[in-house]
Order: sequence, then C-alpha cells, then structure tokens
Amino acid sequence: MDINRLLELHDLAKQDSRKHDRKRFMFPELSRDKGRHFTGIVGARGTGKAVLLRQYALEHNDAFYLSPDTLDPEDDAWGLIRKLNQHYRFQTFLLDEVHFLPNSTALLKQLYDFADLRVLFSSSRSEIPGVHTRHLPPTLDLEQIADSVDRRSSG
Repeated sequence: MDINRLLELHDLAKQDSRKHDRKRFMFPELSRDKGRHFTGIVGARGTGKAVLLRQYALEHNDAFYLSPDTLDPEDDAWGLIRKLNQHYRFQTFLLDEVHFLPNSTALLKQLYDFADLRVLFSSSRSEIPGVHTRHLPPTLDLEQIADSVDRRSSG
C-alpha cells in the first residue's frame, strides 16, 4: 500500500476519535505508561478497543494508528512500520485488530526483538488462532477490567 494512503487512513482514524466526547477508561493509564514495550488490549468486539487506540493517536503525535485489515495481502507490515518509524519519526504503533496480519505473532516478536518502538495492539481474544494470551506480551483484558470495576462500584 502506498505510504500516503496509510497516512491518510491514520488521519481519518484520528478524526473519527473526535466523535467520542469521553476518553475510554484506560486512556489515562496508557498515556502515563512510557517506554519501549508492547501492550496488548484484548476484549470482545464492541468493547472500545479501536476507539481507545484512535484516541491515543489523536493525543500523541508520535503514535501511528494502523488497522491491518486495510493492508493489501502483499504488503510487508514490517517494512511499512520501519519506514514510518525512520522517515516519519513515529515511535508508537497502534495495531488495531492485529490478528488480521498474516503471522501476527511473528511480526510482534520481530518488532520487539529488532525495532526500538512501542507497540499497542488490540485483538479479540477468539481471533488469534493457535495463540493463548499467555504467549502474547502483557495484555489488558477489557472484559476482566470492566468486571472488576463493576464489582468495586457495586460493593
């Protein structure tokens, strides 16, 4: 995919996040968290994972939002991310629905091992074939967090 098309989709994602007046409840935690590491956000469809990542992109100029389902099958995600990092100085990559990438766990490992980046990625738990969450980098499970918040507020 043309890099200009990716930049256009990134800008559209940021614009879309403006429709949501309130920040998602995990936004402050993700914004405070700094450093070179990976964070996975796992939850059912419709729990706000994409909105959270888009809000993060809007507030952080060094963050790039990428929805892998917009890539062409022949696109090299590794090469695109490296190019965006080296030529456009993005340091944080927001990979929404990472399971749409072929060999997504291999890409995450390659990025972790060989790129000086921060990655926030989302996925629906049931959508990562053959991978248990214990094999992923530390994850934030939106369903478990919401259940915990509900129990604390009702008790």
